Amino acid sequence: MTFAKNLKKARQSKGLTQKELAEKVGLKRSTIAGYESKGQEPSFNVLKELTAVLECSLDALLGITTSDNSELIRENTLTMEDDFNPELSKILNELKKLDKQSIDFCYKMIKLIRKENFPNN
Repeated sequence: MTFAKNLKKARQSKGLTQKELAEKVGLKRSTIAGYESKGQEPSFNVLKELTAVLECSLDALLGITTSDNSELIRENTLTMEDDFNPELSKILNELKKLDKQSIDFCYKMIKLIRKENFPNN
């Protein structure tokens, strides 16, 4: 995918309009529209702001790799270690059925649980 398509997809997955994204990054709506449809390219500093607001990696935004948790879960198969843990296999199979927003929510919940149970890790 191109930068333009990746930007639009990331923006939409966050539920943001072009105007809302522009305000968060400190740009005009027309600038975001230019990135998404007219082949305009942002500066490095704008790219950093976009990745921070959209919570994605620069690689994912540029189409080099994907940092989308849902894509990683769908694309990766269970490892041998996972096969020996039936509970983990059940969880992964359920995660595969969820959309990106739900997977992101689950990931944040896991981090919260770990933080509460293992505060020094």
